[in-house]
Amino acid sequence: AVSAAPASGRGTGAPAAPPTFNVLSIPDGRIVTITGSSPSFSPDGSTIVFVSRTGDDTSLLTVATADPSTTPTVVRKGPERVDFPAMSPAGTRVAFQIMTRDDWEIAVVNRDGTSEARVTRDIQHDLLPQFLSESRLLGVIGEPRHRRSFLYDLEAGSRTRLFHNNT
Repeated sequence: AVSAAPASGRGTGAPAAPPTFNVLSIPDGRIVTITGSSPSFSPDGSTIVFVSRTGDDTSLLTVATADPSTTPTVVRKGPERVDFPAMSPAGTRVAFQIMTRDDWEIAVVNRDGTSEARVTRDIQHDLLPQFLSESRLLGVIGEPRHRRSFLYDLEAGSRTRLFHNNT
């Protein structure tokens, strides 16, 4: 093993290793290490969606099988930061946070990478999307001390406020 002493000054030294996570295959006890972050499973456990960063690009990837050692499919790739992906109950769509300019918005895309659509357009951060059904999505808006939760109807294009933390 080779190690280097950090150089003096801020922001210098060895680059950080890319993030990884492990997936345990219960039938055979095999553990597979995947390079990426923010893993999320489909409700039936058959599909994993996660984020991978390479250089200036961020990719949203899915492993569409119970075997995590298979080659992942790129659902979305671009310079914008994405995070916190979530699979729809049937595994046909992926919701995620995307940093459009100065704040996070929520977007959805089909599992094959088609029909990407922005769901939110709020000046505050729109965060943590979770599917309740194929066409209903739960998300939160705002900073933690003033967070509000909303239900988004993806077919009708409407939203309903569910909870407002007024403290």
